[in-house]
Amino acid sequence: MSPDRVVLDIEEFKGLWESKQWKNHESMQIYIDNPFCVKKCNFCIFQSTVAPPSSDTYKRYYLDYLPSQLESFANIIRNSPVSAVYFGGGTASLMTHRIMRLIFDAIPGFQTIPVKYFETNPLSLDRTKMDLLIDNKFSYVSMGVQSLDRELCIQHNRIPISPKLLATKVGYLQENGVHVNCDLLAFMRTGNLVDLDDLEHDLKILEEVVKPQVIAIYPMYQRISFKFDKSGTQHYEGDEAEHNYNLISNLRKRLSLFCETSKMYHPASENIGTLDRTALLANSGGDYFLSSLTPSELAVLNAYDSSAYPLHNAGQNVLAFGGYGQRMPYSYMGRDSYYLNVNFAWNSFYMLVA
Repeated sequence: MSPDRVVLDIEEFKGLWESKQWKNHESMQIYIDNPFCVKKCNFCIFQSTVAPPSSDTYKRYYLDYLPSQLESFANIIRNSPVSAVYFGGGTASLMTHRIMRLIFDAIPGFQTIPVKYFETNPLSLDRTKMDLLIDNKFSYVSMGVQSLDRELCIQHNRIPISPKLLATKVGYLQENGVHVNCDLLAFMRTGNLVDLDDLEHDLKILEEVVKPQVIAIYPMYQRISFKFDKSGTQHYEGDEAEHNYNLISNLRKRLSLFCETSKMYHPASENIGTLDRTALLANSGGDYFLSSLTPSELAVLNAYDSSAYPLHNAGQNVLAFGGYGQRMPYSYMGRDSYYLNVNFAWNSFYMLVA
């Protein structure tokens, strides 16, 4: 289901923010789009582009296009109550050390923004980049692990990472006050229940070796029905409903059992233990989070996450910069979205106002 697109010119677009009357509880959250990856994984549903730091596309994006956008909106950022900044992807950690410094410095008041997020492929996150995140007081780093099975990663055109190397990076960040999440994908191998053995294996490695504070589990969307009708309700055809219920109910059972026996992790949401058929089928593409954080610590991180639907909160005001090709706004279900109409080879940056 696609949202209605409201396309504005630059003055109309800026006028939305300049006329915004901020209430006491409201704030702006900045999203920085990093649309490039070193490889295109077979399972990826997003519109990232393969562009190494040596490419002209990469250089123009980070040295011209993105900085010029930030400069154009600098006064609006200075005059708004900015509560968070989120560097999403693609792969934000594909930025070089120099580019990271350039973009951080281009955001007015960056050092005083209280909550900062950064998405990574852990293989492109070296010690110098981690030190930059630590020095700039980043709150949360998300590592796209997806699988710790070497052959399975290669099968999906993804470069694998060893648990030992991953643990070193996670440990370094956590020792320096940064919360770390590791992402895993479910149903990567065959799309059947046997794949849950792969997931359970990865969960045990993360718990015993890597020890991130949060583990996010995403069902591989190509394996499940992900259709919506005009009302935004997920619907099914043929035997899709039975297939989805079988996959997701068993996924939830495995996650519940893992948390029951885990010495470290507990469910971060109630849906893990819910097997009600109607509720499950209403959102069989939902994500699952296991956490060692307290509920209040996790609530702070979730409150400022502006990365993607359905993690957006209804009251968020997100000003997002960047975008490449056909990349679309992430928050679109029941939220107004506004696009900037610019005559440029790349997609314009977009703004989402709740």
